[in-house]
Amino acid sequence: MIDRVILGRYAKAFMETVLEQKLLDKVEGQLANVDKVCKDNPSFVQTLNNPLLAKDKKKALIEKIFSGSLDPALRNFMSLLVDKRREHILPYLHEEFSRLADGHKNIVKAEVETVFFLSPQQVEGLKKKLSAISGKQVVINQSINPDIIGGLVITMGSKIIDASVVGRLKKAKECMLK
Repeated sequence: MIDRVILGRYAKAFMETVLEQKLLDKVEGQLANVDKVCKDNPSFVQTLNNPLLAKDKKKALIEKIFSGSLDPALRNFMSLLVDKRREHILPYLHEEFSRLADGHKNIVKAEVETVFFLSPQQVEGLKKKLSAISGKQVVINQSINPDIIGGLVITMGSKIIDASVVGRLKKAKECMLK
């Protein structure tokens, strides 16, 4: 189980360093590669999380796997995680860092569930409406959910907009039972 508070603190501190050095896009891309390595190689993550393995060996492993492809700021940060025995947050760092980066870039992600994929014109129209509501640039990720019967369900941060047939039927049922 990952401690979200610790993850948030480290990601925020690293974000501040990256912003000072004007490396946001570069480091975000490199963190995506680190995340891919962590997901594709569970043995790498297990090795990093092994408390019996010395810190210098963990750092050497990171250096060997990423062999100079990391910006010094990211390499030093990963080294700091090892020194502080926080290497267990590495597989979750990209997601949290991306969330902070999106906030900095004034971007919000919207998950849109529909019965079928929306056309490009519908997506653009929805982006404009959601941007007007949120005051931020919206990035839409579509998914198919046949259970909603029709309409759509939008999740944007902690807000949920349920404009689905199932959602409306549930509301109608609640009104009838009152």
